Amino acid sequence: MRTCVSTYETVGPQYFQTMRIPLVQGRDVEERDHEHAARVVVINETMARRFWPGGDALGRRVKVANDWLAIVGTAKDVKNRSLSDTPAPFLYIPLLQDYRSNMILATIARTAGPLATGGARGPDPRRAGCASWRVRPADALR
Repeated sequence: MRTCVSTYETVGPQYFQTMRIPLVQGRDVEERDHEHAARVVVINETMARRFWPGGDALGRRVKVANDWLAIVGTAKDVKNRSLSDTPAPFLYIPLLQDYRSNMILATIARTAGPLATGGARGPDPRRAGCASWRVRPADALR
């Protein structure tokens, strides 16, 4: 068994689709990846290449803390923390399998048109319980 120090993000269903991060193999995190389901993870390309020759990691398992997680997808490498990042092994763990009450959650919403600001379209999301809520196009976060 090889050991690797890796960083991770806890992500919700359709994270890769929403963030427009291509999947090289396998699938996105889904609603079925909940607390009572088999534990799963999506890894990045760097981790797949480093630990599995040819990068084929689907169906393999990794141990995170005391849990074994089945690899269900491999995502393209992205810059997670800084534009100067060099690719390093990275894990994406389903939110519904890693929820903690002290988590800070970020939400990205993609819409076909402008975001509703009240009136006939519905309530203003900026007033939905958080005074510091800001609307930003998801493309600005890449």
